[in-house]
Amino acid sequence: MKTTDDLVLGWIRKADSDLENVSLCLASGKSLDTACFHTQQAAEKLLKAYLMAYGLPAPLIHNIEKLVELCEQHNHAFLSVKPLGAILTPYAV
Repeated sequence: MKTTDDLVLGWIRKADSDLENVSLCLASGKSLDTACFHTQQAAEKLLKAYLMAYGLPAPLIHNIEKLVELCEQHNHAFLSVKPLGAILTPYAV
């Protein structure tokens, strides 16, 4: 049975993989739409990992702004990244 720590680490590992894909796309100068998608995915996974790490619900949504708002309820520092959510969310699909 997986523990919360295992689930959090799993989300972080998947986010790292997304960021590796972003780096490859940027280095090649190709597939920039794919880089945007993986950037959104990494942000989503890291925000969900944060929520899970603190025992907060991590809803099955792709809206970065909403996830940031949920994180911000626990830590007001997230307010500074909220504008990025509006930029990243459309790349979820």
